[in-house]
Amino acid sequence: VEVGEPSRRTEQPLEEELNDDALREELDLVEEIRTGASLGEATLKQKIAARHDTKVIKR
Repeated sequence: VEVGEPSRRTEQPLEEELNDDALREELDLVEEIRTGASLGEATLKQKIAARHDTKVIKR
């Protein structure tokens, strides 16, 4: 018994034009995810710096 989820490779049609369009859409999504992750990282760094600054005794 083989259990698994269908992959994009087996689900997508074999037509090159449709495949190219699907790849372009996927690349656009990757860029959006990367941008969101970058914003999240910057926000987290700011929060960490602010918390650190509250605990540091200034001279």
